[in-house]
Amino acid sequence: NLSIWQISRESKYYIYMSGSEISRDRYHDKGYGFSAKIAWNYQLHKVIVGADFDSSELESNVIADGKKSIEKYAYYINDTMSFGDLSLTPGARIDKTDTNGDFTSPSLGATYKIQDTLLRAYVAKGFNIPELAATYGDNLLHISNPDLKMEKVKSYQVGVESTAVKYLWFKLNAFRNDVDDRLSLVTAPSGTQSITINQGHERLEGLDIELRTAPLYHVSLRTGASFIRAEDRETGQKIENVPQKTFDAGLQYDDGSLNALIIGHYIYWNSAAAAEGKYDRFVVDFHVNRKIVVSEQQELHAFVDIHNIFDAEQYRYSMYKNPERWFEAGLRYAF
Repeated sequence: NLSIWQISRESKYYIYMSGSEISRDRYHDKGYGFSAKIAWNYQLHKVIVGADFDSSELESNVIADGKKSIEKYAYYINDTMSFGDLSLTPGARIDKTDTNGDFTSPSLGATYKIQDTLLRAYVAKGFNIPELAATYGDNLLHISNPDLKMEKVKSYQVGVESTAVKYLWFKLNAFRNDVDDRLSLVTAPSGTQSITINQGHERLEGLDIELRTAPLYHVSLRTGASFIRAEDRETGQKIENVPQKTFDAGLQYDDGSLNALIIGHYIYWNSAAAAEGKYDRFVVDFHVNRKIVVSEQQELHAFVDIHNIFDAEQYRYSMYKNPERWFEAGLRYAF
């Protein structure tokens, strides 16, 4: 498998005070990259070997020297070994960057099937690279921090997935993520600007739950929830701006040619008071897709999507509000 991508995105921010423009910031984010992987099956093994490359550049009037770039490349290998109802998946990934150093991410997963129930466990290390704007960008609202380091995480998960209960599929997953050098946006010493720093040691732990019913007259119900506790591992203090809970609930109709889904999504953002977040309502979307069979090898699909039907407000920061009601419609051709 080989994929190649390219992106170019331009953003402009204007700040006004008393009707007068006091700041105009421009960001042009562009980049390209590729991913390649090969899978090989041999007896008990299914091996996947791959490589990723990413070259990005940020041009801005608020960036040091007007332009900064980052190159990332990685190599990885995973091997799924099957022994009857037991499967083991060891893996390793090596990432290299020209801005924030290198990182090695080992992982190990296991699944065990008992009739209609699948048990799983997973442990891994990972990382998050600071954005170029956080490292090098200065404007009226934010100052740069060229000393930012990678955010590192150790992740542990155990879960169960089952269809043992008639007409019902459910999935339960418990997780714990220990984060070091956490990337945090805090108030700068000036008191009027923000700055991104590596701050302390964070622990996120919680549960993910999903339920889905079998179709009855082509209608099925799906729902899910996540419950998260985020705290500083050294002080035990609760960390703000990390969602404490999320909920999803949807109703789907699918007769093979017509597919319709209405689904609501809610996030309790637990934002800091100064962020002036608002999140007391569900965001409800509606999607409908009609398949028109052209021939055995070709299909034409017509679709209509209505996003945020009820104009609900659900955002963590008042500066970055979620979109109001918006629409999509179009055709998809498969051959």
